[in-house]
Amino acid sequence: MTANGKNTHTSTRHLSAPVVDERLPTPGAVLTRRYRGRTVQVRVLPHGFDYDGTIYRSLSAVARAVTGSHWNGYLFFGLATPKDNGKEAGT
Repeated sequence: MTANGKNTHTSTRHLSAPVVDERLPTPGAVLTRRYRGRTVQVRVLPHGFDYDGTIYRSLSAVARAVTGSHWNGYLFFGLATPKDNGKEAGT
């Protein structure tokens, strides 16, 4: 503080843009796959996924809701293969 009581330190918050996984299509796109004889459709949202009227934070959560067991969401919806799952393109 200065002699007149004013704070000389300013607080600056650095907010970075959220990291977007390059495997995801743009918001508004619909991911579709067949699972046990039924069609599963999920709409990609800016901050989640809409499946059957419920918003999920991850594709893995959607896959769990559909199958009843743990799945990697990118694998379940065909956005990754087992060999490149979790790796950036080109590595």
